[in-house]
Amino acid sequence: MKKSIIALMLTLTTLSSSQPIPARACAGGGSGGYINQNAEFVVPPQFASTTDFSEGLAAVKVGEKWGYIDLTGKLVISPQFDIALSFADELAAVQINEKWSYIDKSGEIAVVPPQPDHSILFTFSFSQGLVAVKIDDKYGYMDKSGQVVVPPQFDVARKFTQGFAAVEIDTKWGYIDKTGKLVVRPQFDNAESFNQGLAAVQIEEKWGYIDETGNVVISPQFNQATRFTEGLAAVKIEENWGYIDETGKVVISLQFDDAKEFAEGLALVRVEAKLGYIDKSGELAIPFQFARASNFSQGLAAVHFNRAWVYIDKTGKVALQPPVAAANLGIFSQGLARVWVNPKSGSRC
Repeated sequence: MKKSIIALMLTLTTLSSSQPIPARACAGGGSGGYINQNAEFVVPPQFASTTDFSEGLAAVKVGEKWGYIDLTGKLVISPQFDIALSFADELAAVQINEKWSYIDKSGEIAVVPPQPDHSILFTFSFSQGLVAVKIDDKYGYMDKSGQVVVPPQFDVARKFTQGFAAVEIDTKWGYIDKTGKLVVRPQFDNAESFNQGLAAVQIEEKWGYIDETGNVVISPQFNQATRFTEGLAAVKIEENWGYIDETGKVVISLQFDDAKEFAEGLALVRVEAKLGYIDKSGELAIPFQFARASNFSQGLAAVHFNRAWVYIDKTGKVALQPPVAAANLGIFSQGLARVWVNPKSGSRC
């Protein structure tokens, strides 16, 4: 079970030409550390694997075990876990001997799921005080005291956002509130979480959007649809991606081979094999020139440029170079970014 979970985690973070860049262990060896925006190592490369900082802590792997460091690099929770996930809502999911629990920031076990030997859906950290848990073959929701406050009754359950969670019952998706009440009856073939008051839903083969009352406000017409960020959502019709506003109007024409959500005023888009960035008017802000790149975070984006990993600013200029040649870079989070260095010759992370 543990191997399958780890494999799935790595699959979800595998690099492609249009995905954000996670800094992590790679087959060629090496070690991970963290730099600041002055290109200085705050935490020297030393870990077998790393995660982004969240709520002041980052999970790091030392040898075969995971622990947590603070923003100075100090190990504040000793390496003892077989798997350790990021903190959210002041708690982090960890696994020891195939048993899951949630720890607080002192490293103490704060919550034990009703059936800790069940694999946790690791995309479900606590959100808005609740987390989805599997009991036998159904999902319900548990609060931070460990009480199951929404009884297990769902085939699949997503995290709470904006007070609602998407759930599946008998192959159809609807939405519940935090009391477990069905506020949007199960009727969709798939459903995503709410963001900016709207949620993407699938009816037969097409995606559209509903509001928080369950009314369809953008009719199903898209082959794929992403969440709204900064007032826009990336959508796909046939083979091309573009962007719509909250009324459903196409405001950036369908012209890209791939398109990501807007972050800090720019969106990562792909045409053929090259990545660039557009602004919210659809104008090309940074030309198509990168084979791999991340979204902007804290004013910088990681890109692979001229056979090296660097950070660029929003004008496209190289703003920061790692202090050593990097095999991989992560996005900035809480002022620090992950850097992977010194893989074996010929390897590629």
